[in-house]
Amino acid sequence: MSKSTWPKIRQRIQTVKSKKYPSWIVDCGVVDGKRVAKTFKTKKEAETHAQKMRIARRKIGHDAMRLSDDQVRQAVEAFQILDGKGSIKEAAEFYAKHAVAEDMKITVSALCEIFLQKKESTGKREKTILDYRARINNLAKTYGDTLVSEITTSMLEEWLDKKKYGGVSRQNYKRIFTVFFNFAVNHNHTHYNPAKGLESVRIDERTPGVLTIPQIKNLLSVCQDEDDDYVPYFALAVFAGIRPEEILRLDWSRINFDKQIVMIDGAISKTRRNRTVEMTDNLKAWLFPLRKKEGPVVPSGKHFWTRSKQIRANAGVKDIWENDMLRHTFGTYHYAFHEDEGKTVKQMGNSSYVFQKHYNDGLVSKSDAEEFWAITPDAKSNTVKFAAAG
Repeated sequence: MSKSTWPKIRQRIQTVKSKKYPSWIVDCGVVDGKRVAKTFKTKKEAETHAQKMRIARRKIGHDAMRLSDDQVRQAVEAFQILDGKGSIKEAAEFYAKHAVAEDMKITVSALCEIFLQKKESTGKREKTILDYRARINNLAKTYGDTLVSEITTSMLEEWLDKKKYGGVSRQNYKRIFTVFFNFAVNHNHTHYNPAKGLESVRIDERTPGVLTIPQIKNLLSVCQDEDDDYVPYFALAVFAGIRPEEILRLDWSRINFDKQIVMIDGAISKTRRNRTVEMTDNLKAWLFPLRKKEGPVVPSGKHFWTRSKQIRANAGVKDIWENDMLRHTFGTYHYAFHEDEGKTVKQMGNSSYVFQKHYNDGLVSKSDAEEFWAITPDAKSNTVKFAAAG
């Protein structure tokens, strides 16, 4: 069959009960070891199809001209390997199918490390990384050797049920598992995210824990007596409402005692936005004797949390302690004193929504708020007069 007449069009006459029925066959010859031919009722339909085939072959020819010498050599070698057992196209499709399957052969433990490394490289905060690591590694204690692609919603539900986590913890696990398995889906390690099928937990809002005036005085007094290196941490948390992780990253050079402000740069801020926190007179009184020109405001190292917990225990507030309790204490007393939501929100770097969710009017009295801002290093002797809040 010459190239000029390819594909060949042949007429076929079929006789049924002495009546002739013509049809036209477009014959493309043998392609990949098989005869390729198609029948049409009319000659026009056959000619149209034949022209489409010619255009397609010309395109394939042009594409073939763009192949490099190395690609042509590989094609020849591929034909030799196949030895007539199939086409290159079939071999490529088989490889693509099973290559994707190889991506699915990663365990929960192995993907956990890849996931954490990726999150670290994209600038996630250390606290976030630790939270990811703790929760996913906890899951890996049970399913570490299980393929990620084999984890189901039912398996996650059963695991959470056995752990008997409360509403907040269960919801936090759902949130982190969703992020982890989304990562797995996006990197072709599984076809779907099993965490999305977990039921959301309805959590009743509750009043945040707030320290009383005597408890605050005792906490700072114990801190003074036992380890004044930790005084800046507790003072900045309770009298400025700065988040614990922000204080841990804060440098003395960012505290301006003349202007009485603490500068929280985007590099250390939870929201990654700059904000300026006003320093009240009593906060200045706690910090000024311990001030340094530069360097970390609080002791660095893994023993920080252990030591701070010991100080809380010695101050008698261990059993009532809650996450962000000092920050909640600040927000409650600041709002009670100023009676200005906008001022408190700006100082804390929160949104109005978050503020209204966690803080309510009437938790402490105005007189308590006035006494709160009068707590200074000498407050135990009751010789310090009230210092107005900033």
